[in-house]
This record gives sequence, C-alpha cells and structure tokens, in this order.
Amino acid sequence: MISIEIGGESHKVGELSSVVIFEFEAYPEPKILTKIELRRLMRLHGTTVAVGRHVGASQQFVSKHLKLDK
Repeated sequence: MISIEIGGESHKVGELSSVVIFEFEAYPEPKILTKIELRRLMRLHGTTVAVGRHVGASQQFVSKHLKLDK
C-alpha cells in the first residue's frame, strides 16, 4: 500500500499490478507473400532492397525467403 498525503489528509492507495507490454517492429514482415511472388517482385524491382521497400519489409527478410527455395 502507498500512503499519499494531500492537504494534511492521508489516503491509502493500493498498488497497481497490471502491466502492459507493446512490441513495435521497425519493418512489419509481410509473411503472406509466397516465394513465387517474391521472385516476381525481384524481376520487377531488381534488388532485395527495392523489393523490401516496396512491400514494407527489411532487405534481410526478402533475401532470406528467396534463399529458402534453393
């Protein structure tokens, strides 16, 4: 319990026990894209960086998912 004094009066306040956690991703990964769709985007845009920018993903995500099919 926490004791708060306001204008000479003391009030007891219970501690809050709930915690809220938020997770933010710098690049939300578009996990719904198939390898075939990523390949088509690579042919269209030319680089993994350009594809990543186009779909809102990191270059690493694009590169990693293109290599899984080898």
